[in-house]
Amino acid sequence: MFKTVFKVTQDEDFLRCGGVSSQVAKAFAKGTGPGPDPSQLQWDFNHPASSAWNQAVISQLMYLLADMRQKWSVETRSDQYWVDKITQKFTRIKRRVDKAKPHVHDDLSVETSADVATRLANEKDQALMKARRDMRRRTVRNFDGPRSTR
Repeated sequence: MFKTVFKVTQDEDFLRCGGVSSQVAKAFAKGTGPGPDPSQLQWDFNHPASSAWNQAVISQLMYLLADMRQKWSVETRSDQYWVDKITQKFTRIKRRVDKAKPHVHDDLSVETSADVATRLANEKDQALMKARRDMRRRTVRNFDGPRSTR
């Protein structure tokens, strides 16, 4: 009966929240169901940002952002700029959510949640090792680069 409310501060936090069910999103797209609840916005991670549900979420976010922008003292940006930024953020989060879905192995077994967590941790470790290696190569290359003679 009670829903758990998560504080979302990182992209990974969306993995705990989940998204809206496909049935609810389809009903909304057909016009037979309600749209996103402004007090508990949820993305439809089964469809792209251009889906009816996700466009309604973006509209809600733009409405909330309009109130906030009035108080800002920074350079003003167009609505299209903010829609593009929200869409880019959704795409990045959707990629993360898709990576976290359990894989089906060749023998048709499905990864357990522990297997998924291990796979994601290993992928993150590999990405960090590559970033460190690349940074080291750039640092050494810049340090050992050609020197001007005087």
